[in-house]
This record gives sequence, structure tokens and C-alpha cells, in this order.
Amino acid sequence: MPVATVALGDRKIIVGRLHFEADGRRQFSAFTYDPAWLENGAAFALCPAPPGGHVLRFGPRGCP
Repeated sequence: MPVATVALGDRKIIVGRLHFEADGRRQFSAFTYDPAWLENGAAFALCPAPPGGHVLRFGPRGCP
């Protein structure tokens, strides 16, 4: 399935990757932070309280 790299700013600092999945008629996506972003002193959470640690999952209704 397709994967989109998520980056910030003019320097295109990689924050993570958004993975698009399909299971029959069901479609969803999951975001995983890049390890270098997690170690970056200037890093911040895209979602302040992601369920399940460093992975954000999105369904047809958006953010959990």
C-alpha cells in the first residue's frame, strides 16, 4: 500500500511516515514517527496523546 513521508519546514525535516491500508471495503491509515524525530531535541508530538505509543491510527472518521 502507499506510504507518504511527512516532513516539516523548508529543511524538510522528516517527522514520520503515513501508511495507507485497505482491508476489503475498510480503509485506514497509520502514522509512525521517524526514530530520528523522536530523538530530536526540538521534536513535538503531532497528537499529544496517541493511543498505543508512537503509532497514530486513522479511520474513515479521522483522528481517534
